[in-house]
Formats: sequence, structure tokens, C-alpha cells
Amino acid sequence: MVTVEKGEDISMMRRRVGTSIVLVLTCLVAGAAVDKKEEAEDGKKKKRPPAGWLRGSGPGGNEKALELQEETGLDMLVLFYRNTPSNEKGLLRWFEKKGMNHSGVIKQMRKYVKVRIDANRHDKRTRALLEEYKVGKTPKLVIRRPNGWTKRVQVFDWPGGKPQLADHREIIKRLKEASSPSYREEE
Repeated sequence: MVTVEKGEDISMMRRRVGTSIVLVLTCLVAGAAVDKKEEAEDGKKKKRPPAGWLRGSGPGGNEKALELQEETGLDMLVLFYRNTPSNEKGLLRWFEKKGMNHSGVIKQMRKYVKVRIDANRHDKRTRALLEEYKVGKTPKLVIRRPNGWTKRVQVFDWPGGKPQLADHREIIKRLKEASSPSYREEE
């Protein structure tokens, strides 16, 4: 609502209203241009994946990730983890703090629909996913392509039986190798 202050003439009020209308129309036109730009060639509207991780095997986690994957055609990044036993929890924390915290790895992971699944849960959905993805030890990072094909991304090497976190460049390389061809073509 435009208010007329004491002493302000009608022409000044018209100018304010006109400026407001121009701003609103500019925002609407810009929004429509962005929407058209996001449409894919096949008519499907391309969405960006959520910035954060979806969690769990239920409607807010894996099921939501599968829906987003179907809508967008993007690969899914699935992280299985356990907070017990302590050696698996330690590997997860190490990977989160040193592997996933590098800017290059973060940039690469932004391109995926991401979901974290607690492998300690004993509900039907989680057990079914553990079997489907053949989860033994964790953390286990898996790429799921839109066609349903899955590939594990090994983030730890085990020289001499001791874990060693892969270098960030190696993690990025392994993510790209496991992903759909469109992910490999990018720099």
C-alpha cells in the first residue's frame, strides 16, 4: 500500500505506484524465464537436487530420493552408516570430516540426490535396502543411476589391512567413474 505523506503531490504518488508495478512485473518476467530455462528437452522440468542429505529409508529419505531421481533424471548418492561398532563410527567421522569436507568433493556431491541411511535400524524398509545394496561394513557409499544400476564408491583403501582415506581428487574421480556418463563429461 502506498501512503501519501503530507505535502506530497499526486504526481509523486503516481511515480511511486508506477515504480512498484514495474518492479513486480520485472520479477514475474524473470521468474518465468528461469522456469523455461529449467525445462529439459523431453518436457520434464529439471529440478536441482536438495542441498542437504535426505535421511532414512522411509518417505522422507530413500523414497523421496527415488521420486526426485525419477523427476530429475539425476544420479542418487546413498550413504549407509552405523554409529556402532566404534570402528565403523570412526571411519564415518573420518570420511565426513576429511573426505566430504573438501570443496571439490562438496561441489561434486551437489550434483546428486543424496540420502543417508542408518544401517543399525531394524525396520523392514531398512533391512530391504541393506539386502538390495549388499551392505556389510559401513560407511558404504553407493551411486544409483536412474536406470537402477548401482556401483559402490570406495573411499577407503586398505594397504596392509589398515584404513587409509583416499585423497579428495581420488574420491572425485571414483564418484565420476561410478556415475552416469553425463557426470564424467564435466570438468
